[in-house]
Amino acid sequence: MRNKVDSTNREVAVLLVVFIAFSIISTLSILEDFGGRYPSITGLVTTGDVNLSVQNTTRVNFTTANVTWGGGNVDGAKTRASVNTVGQVIDGNWTALNKGFVIENTGNVNVTLKIKGIKTAALFIGGTNPGYRFNVSRKEAGSCQDGITNYSDWVDMRTTDLTVCYNFTYLDTKDELYIGINLTIPEDSKTGNLNDTIIATATDCSC
Repeated sequence: MRNKVDSTNREVAVLLVVFIAFSIISTLSILEDFGGRYPSITGLVTTGDVNLSVQNTTRVNFTTANVTWGGGNVDGAKTRASVNTVGQVIDGNWTALNKGFVIENTGNVNVTLKIKGIKTAALFIGGTNPGYRFNVSRKEAGSCQDGITNYSDWVDMRTTDLTVCYNFTYLDTKDELYIGINLTIPEDSKTGNLNDTIIATATDCSC
């Protein structure tokens, strides 16, 4: 009876070993097949964002902000004199001046440019029929895309905003304009230091 039990135990042990061996072989075969079909995962891919916001800046600046002829007067035999920023002094003895204002678009958008004076010719110079005029021209080619041709000749300075360029560009090679000044000084003008301030206003033209 004992021998029969021992024999049965041996048969069970043998079957168990065979089953375990078969299981190992099957598992290895499945893993090999899986590895052949699907590449092994060696890492995890993820992403990140780079983000910033650039704000519109609407800004102009007088890079040449002073125009002065110094002291002088109307020639004795004349009733008036005139001076301008293109080098002319007529019937007076002021120092000739070959430059006007320079205004630059220092922002990062194209703008509509308006200018005005604080004073009228009468308040600035006084006397009989004084003149206070300006013109606008391109310091750099292409700096004003529209509107400037209306003011290439001398026109009266105003104390209310006057649009002088509808599309004043901001690009570095074409972002500067000249504003010239032309004054007529009558013999009965005010005396002393006469001055006015020109105000430039820029608004985003979205153009």
